[in-house]
Amino acid sequence: MSTSCRFSILAGLMMCMLCSVPQQARAFAIFTVGAGCPYSTIQEALTAAYYSPGEDYVWIANNATYSAQHITVGDQDVDIEGGFSDCNDFDIGPNDYTTISGAGNDGGPVFEISGNSHVYLGNLVIAGAQPKASQCGGGVSFKGQGTLTVGNATISNNSACSGGGIYVAPVGGPASLTLHGNTLVIFNSASNGGGITIAGGQPGGSNAFNVSFTMDEDGTLVGYNNASLLGGGVLVQDLAVAHVASPGYNGLGVIYGNSAGSGGGLAVNMRFQSSAGGTTVNLSGSDPARPVRIQSNNAAYAGGGVYVAHGTAAFSLEYPKVYLNASGFRIDDNIAPEGAALFTETNPPAPNPNSHGVTYVNLTNGNGLSNSIDGNGALDSLGNPTGGSTVLFQTDGELKLQGTSLRNNTAAHILRTLSPQDYAGSVSVGSVLIADNTVSSDVISIEGSSYASDCFVFNVTMTHNTLGAGDVYSGCNLDLYYDILDQPGAPALAYVGAQYGLYAAFILASDPATLPPNAVVPGAPLYVNAAGGDYHLTAASPGVDAAFDDFVQTSYDLDGNPRVKDLTSVPNAQGLGQDIGAFEMQYVCAPDELFCSAFGG
Repeated sequence: MSTSCRFSILAGLMMCMLCSVPQQARAFAIFTVGAGCPYSTIQEALTAAYYSPGEDYVWIANNATYSAQHITVGDQDVDIEGGFSDCNDFDIGPNDYTTISGAGNDGGPVFEISGNSHVYLGNLVIAGAQPKASQCGGGVSFKGQGTLTVGNATISNNSACSGGGIYVAPVGGPASLTLHGNTLVIFNSASNGGGITIAGGQPGGSNAFNVSFTMDEDGTLVGYNNASLLGGGVLVQDLAVAHVASPGYNGLGVIYGNSAGSGGGLAVNMRFQSSAGGTTVNLSGSDPARPVRIQSNNAAYAGGGVYVAHGTAAFSLEYPKVYLNASGFRIDDNIAPEGAALFTETNPPAPNPNSHGVTYVNLTNGNGLSNSIDGNGALDSLGNPTGGSTVLFQTDGELKLQGTSLRNNTAAHILRTLSPQDYAGSVSVGSVLIADNTVSSDVISIEGSSYASDCFVFNVTMTHNTLGAGDVYSGCNLDLYYDILDQPGAPALAYVGAQYGLYAAFILASDPATLPPNAVVPGAPLYVNAAGGDYHLTAASPGVDAAFDDFVQTSYDLDGNPRVKDLTSVPNAQGLGQDIGAFEMQYVCAPDELFCSAFGG
């Protein structure tokens, strides 16, 4: 329910029912806290609400001070809301808050929720908790089953061992956390999960329950938090599912300005063996102008924006699984020595090589929205370039990178994949623009996978990068199709895979000497405005309608337009013809046609 709806409905109910303090069982009851109210402390009101059946409301007035608070909620359905001027006020707005401070309490969190509970926290500032070293959850700890919803609230300046702002773990059944709009989780700290920890259950254990996390509404921010180990902003681990669709807060990314040892913005970690389920994070934007944004985070070691990993699992054929799915996203201005934007790895326990986990990274424009990874830096703490990559895929599993632009990054490689030689990694890169980056080695480096099934690099436009080596390096059996490799003076390909493992076709290359001769399409790409950073092709380009239409790897081009758009005014080189590179021309503008976009349909 929206905040405004909650206020208007409850105000009407209050007019009818607040004539007396609750004396007997009702469908719900309202308990007011503050000077001159029936209850002088929040805990007293919650204790009374415990004995009232149904969903209850605890309304907290601003005419009192709430310090050294350690408030417990167990087996309750209750809405705890602040911002009321006194106990006769029953109309609060989005800028009305009550501060609940845990500073100086007994070493617990500000709010500790347990049992089978359904709790809403709204119009509150929850701050100041510095619990015991072993305590999980500083501002709010929810170890139980049910739901925790936070709206129109700020959780700030708390600390804990894990989940400095909020910690959620299922006990006795599934649990969930939902953040509504105008909710800020800021300036918290922990060893893991500086802002938020979503700690799922252990597969196969007595507590094998899922926990879910949803942060979809506009006006939410997880920012300026710190974790010394994993997940400066958010840590999602074990049997957990997270869905993030919020465009952020006042122009800032939804996960902004956090820091950690690894996973400055977001860490995704599966620590146990599992034959089903796993750890899943979905980043899913819906507005092209305001994508889900992981922005300006930093990591001391790896994964400035996002860190995805397997922990150490006992030997088993039930491999741990981690899933990162993203569309309509932007990962920008993050910093780490390795994997400045995204870092994935696995840590199998020696000497058991068969206990590898499986990581599925699916970065696509499946909803027709393009994605971007830009402005990230593989840098050390002093701002010096390292030998790291923008995206490092260092694990067994599958990497699908489609419908994404990678621009203005600084790294040794823009994309680098590493896989153990005894386990095949699968790599698929398509409808991707890699441009205007500063690269000290190969732009794409696919290493250590000569045992692997084919890796695919298709419909890629690579141009105007400053680089120190070549365009593509591959130790994997490689399918290189429909690509523009436009880096004058740099070899297009260094292939060191199996003898007959290279398949290449329809490549526009500025330096094609290392490509099979029959794979090269002669000519220059002919961009719309390369000087202005527009790398769409003109109708005169040899890359338009140039390739087969029966080997289409993506349904959309980088703009989200359909692939294989046959232009009747352009002769087809092969079949109906799809365009080479990241973009598919949709229309040929007539000379007298005003306000025409060849790429807008």
